[in-house]
Order: sequence, then structure tokens, then C-alpha cells
Amino acid sequence: KRYATEFYIDITKCVFCGYCVEACPVNALAMTKMYEYSTHDKRTLMFDKQRLYEIGEKHLEDAKKYLYAHNQEQDDEESRAYRYHFPQPIGKTGASGS
Repeated sequence: KRYATEFYIDITKCVFCGYCVEACPVNALAMTKMYEYSTHDKRTLMFDKQRLYEIGEKHLEDAKKYLYAHNQEQDDEESRAYRYHFPQPIGKTGASGS
């Protein structure tokens, strides 16, 4: 198998399709509900391998606790559902505008 030795993820180009999660060979990426990396400076939204590693290390214990609490370490279907969380619209307006 071939793996990229270096790569970059530009979050400004993300359309929440989940293809990066699907393509990751080691399940290291996930679409989660964590938004602490939101910013007004686009330059900070370019993630390289090292930055992703640091984020993963920072949240490793939280991820283990979450998986244990939700029994996802054993249930692949629930784990898949968590990894593919897509943001939902805040409000919907009806066709009549009311």
C-alpha cells in the first residue's frame, strides 16, 4: 500500500462531505461536534500532519472516555455514526415564509 508522507487539510475548503474520513486508512479523522478550532484568521485553518497529531494527543483521553461511555469501542455502527456527524441547520423556514 502507498501512503502520503506529507499532507495538508485546508479546513476553509471543507464542505462536510466526509470523504476525508472515509479515505483515512487508520480512522484518525472524524466529523465531530467539537468547534473549538473555529477562528477569524483563515491562516490557522491549514492543518498538517504534526498539527493533527497534536490535536489528537490533546483529545485522546476525552475520546477514550466518550467511546467507553457510549460503548462505541465495541459497536462499529454507533462509532461510524459518531465519526460522520454533520452539522445540522439551526432553523428552517417554511415555504410560506411563516
